[in-house]
Amino acid sequence: MQEDPPLKLIYRRILGYSISRLIFIFEIFKKLMYPVPSHSQKKVHFKSSGNPEFEKAYLKAHSRANRIVSDAELRELPNTFFYTMHRQQWSVRANLCQKLISYLSKGKEEPKIMDLGCGNGWLAANMAQIKDSTITAVDINMTELEQAAKVFPEKNLEFFFGDIYEDIFPKNSFDYLILFDVICYFPKLDRLINRCREYLKDGGEIHILESPFYQEKDIDAARKEKASYYHELRSEDMIDFHFFHDKQILNNYDFSILYRPSWLKSLFNNDLSQHPWIRIVN
Repeated sequence: MQEDPPLKLIYRRILGYSISRLIFIFEIFKKLMYPVPSHSQKKVHFKSSGNPEFEKAYLKAHSRANRIVSDAELRELPNTFFYTMHRQQWSVRANLCQKLISYLSKGKEEPKIMDLGCGNGWLAANMAQIKDSTITAVDINMTELEQAAKVFPEKNLEFFFGDIYEDIFPKNSFDYLILFDVICYFPKLDRLINRCREYLKDGGEIHILESPFYQEKDIDAARKEKASYYHELRSEDMIDFHFFHDKQILNNYDFSILYRPSWLKSLFNNDLSQHPWIRIVN
């Protein structure tokens, strides 16, 4: 095998060094021009034990997929002025976020909203702009919850570490419960929905967004594809925490589809989700 000439190797090293320096300078620029606002940091309310193995596997996979964001980047999400990785996915999320907030703003007065599986809190923080709302953001990932509590100072937003299957809140407490790109981390969808309904008031609503549903015959193929994805990330320990749900389960509930994906519309608009927006009324 022919080796690169010394001059070519020198050019490569100079180029690599220059790119590294540019990235370093850009990070400094972000911190100077767009600092995270100074405020008294919220605390994360501890409601129950979690699952350390899940948190470790989740963070490992997200880190290797370049999905961990800085505080400055998080404050801007779902807008991606700085955050260039996975820009298309965040464009879809921005579109959904805007539609969800519009829907909730026209609903119940002084809405009490739970964001279950809130992660780093970007969606909860955006929903906090809804007039007279109270946002309860819940997860079992303390690392992301602590970042969220540091970044988002909204007075009507609180972060909680807790397992939804424990009695972490009083029953009949919420008007809306949001499941955004999170049902894949729960092994049994019917159990999750039934538990969520217990926390809702009469007439309350569960909203499931940016979450794939499958026909039973397609689940094995989807599972193999996702296992291959985690294998490429060298994050095989995440495979046991990722689940696939048969859409027939929804027939057990009073549900409606607020958004139905269309391949034809997607040809002309890349910001449209490929997954349905499901509403379940309690």
